[in-house]
Amino acid sequence: MRLWAKRADGTEPATLVASDSRSAATGLWSPDGKWIVYATDRGTAGNGDIIGVRVGSDTTHVPLVATPAPEFAPALSPDGRWLAYSKEVNGRDEVFVRPFPYTKSGSMWQVTAHGLLPEWSHDGSELFYLSLGVDNEMMAVSVTTSPTFAVGAPEPLFDVGAYRTCCFGHLYAVTPDDRHFMMLTYPAGRTTPDARVVEVENWLPEIQAKLKGR
Repeated sequence: MRLWAKRADGTEPATLVASDSRSAATGLWSPDGKWIVYATDRGTAGNGDIIGVRVGSDTTHVPLVATPAPEFAPALSPDGRWLAYSKEVNGRDEVFVRPFPYTKSGSMWQVTAHGLLPEWSHDGSELFYLSLGVDNEMMAVSVTTSPTFAVGAPEPLFDVGAYRTCCFGHLYAVTPDDRHFMMLTYPAGRTTPDARVVEVENWLPEIQAKLKGR
């Protein structure tokens, strides 16, 4: 795996941030732009760790969470203080939270009784996650961080059976107002993903025109 970074406006060439002999997924920036966090491929025997790289510093690979059990799908809180992730426990996936980047402080909280693929709300007050194989629902749980980290009771939001999900990485996103979810659906008549890539051009003017006509 090679992880590259490039300015969104394309004004500078891409730079190599990290390389790993293992396959990897779910690369994300920390809110302060000082870290890139990624997970190695849990589908390969002996893999499934969460790694951090200090961008522009020593670029040393820092094992943030690396145990014999597979860890995957990292998600950083909006304030950059907390790392949520999925971990396989006794054959079942669960969501945990640790302080970031001080993941080895010994503090760790289990958020779920059965869940995976966490995402933070944009104000950091909630964690969303999927409960698959049992309820097939999107779940939400409230989060408080002061005086200590604590989670509330989980609440089901909606059924995700009609949407594509994957245990290796995030296949959904939350809108900035935390009121809507963007997810992938299966093509009509199919129960497996469609591997085609569809490019849509000039979509912004079309959306703007439709909004004006509402």
